[in-house]
Amino acid sequence: MKYKVLIGLDWADRKHDGCISVSGKLERFQLKHTPENIHEWVCSLKKRFRGEKFAVVLELKSGPLFTALLKYDCFDLYPLNPKTLSEYRKAFSPSGAKDDPTDAEFMLEILERHPERLSVWRPQDPKTRELQILVEQRRTLVNDRKRVGNRLTSLLKGYFPLVLQLFPKMGRTILSEFLLCYPTLSMAQAASEQELIAFFRKHRSYSRIKSKITLIKKAMPITEDPVLIETSALTATAYARQILAMKKSEEEFEKRISVLFESHKDAKLFSSLPATGEHTAPRLLAAFGTDRDSFHSASEFQCYAGIAPVLERSGKESWTHWRFLCNKFLRQSIHEWAGITIQHSLWARAFYAMQRKKGKSHPKAIRALSYKWIRIIFRLWKNNDTYSEQKYLMALQRTGSPIITFLAQNKNLEKLSFSNTYT
Repeated sequence: MKYKVLIGLDWADRKHDGCISVSGKLERFQLKHTPENIHEWVCSLKKRFRGEKFAVVLELKSGPLFTALLKYDCFDLYPLNPKTLSEYRKAFSPSGAKDDPTDAEFMLEILERHPERLSVWRPQDPKTRELQILVEQRRTLVNDRKRVGNRLTSLLKGYFPLVLQLFPKMGRTILSEFLLCYPTLSMAQAASEQELIAFFRKHRSYSRIKSKITLIKKAMPITEDPVLIETSALTATAYARQILAMKKSEEEFEKRISVLFESHKDAKLFSSLPATGEHTAPRLLAAFGTDRDSFHSASEFQCYAGIAPVLERSGKESWTHWRFLCNKFLRQSIHEWAGITIQHSLWARAFYAMQRKKGKSHPKAIRALSYKWIRIIFRLWKNNDTYSEQKYLMALQRTGSPIITFLAQNKNLEKLSFSNTYT
């Protein structure tokens, strides 16, 4: 689509530097970041250029400015990766000097000279957009809880290591509840046997209660410094409360994600994939979305997800490396899921074994498997079809795939165990 008016916006916290190109003539402006100022600016554009559609190029496809512009249907938004802008700037400013008004001009220049390199942002349907936001925010909560858990682990090792022996899994609610009841070893040892039994039963921990109580009663403190114990206990209870609060929030997110996913029109497709549980299936659906025109080929999605490697050539040498600019949350989702499918899909197990026999490490074998899975999902997604393990095995047999030959030579493949160690 050809535009009469092109706009480049460089985002900042309180104000935005912009540049407008009208039939090749440049005009600079500044825009304060308030809803009133943004609305007034949009109204002035509409009044000046009646009936025109505006192409706006800005960094990323999220953030306050992007969100503010979404409600105006007169804009076509073109997100630009900050790395692209940074490299373009370096070509004309080798010193690395950065200037917001100049950046707005550079963004506008990229849109004018290389429109084929940028794609207009197309919003998904409301249900898919909500699912996309929720699955990412839930994962952020999980990562935050793990960070707090790591701090708590480090703290307990210095003043109350017995807790880690009683509850080896940091993510369990019972560990935090125990610390809120007994933040120090002396308090745990002062509790009666009946009280401790009641605690374990209340939290449905029925195995080896007697041995756990014996362990508590006979434990030796790692330190007797009252200052260290008192301050550590206060910090530990603070961490425990944070962990419990975040776990409760995660459960609320999971309930909403489950409702959205089950009522989604593509839920059947992603539920049919092997080993997609309550978390993975919604994440995969959110990654692909419902706009079948957003990706034209499987390789395009592989690059977007960071699964496809980057090939570099210089002179007589060539090498491949990990893709740095990609959707890292999506890459993590696909890697985790592909690793699980080894235990649930016969051909995936065989493919992984073949990669390991070629000398590839576990991460490389998983990436190769992820690469193959994306091609399968993409085809299903384009055709609105569901996955069938038997159908895919028959397709591999018809095409004479090496996987079928490998399966024939290793009939006891399901009994083989493969190392998941990252080497």
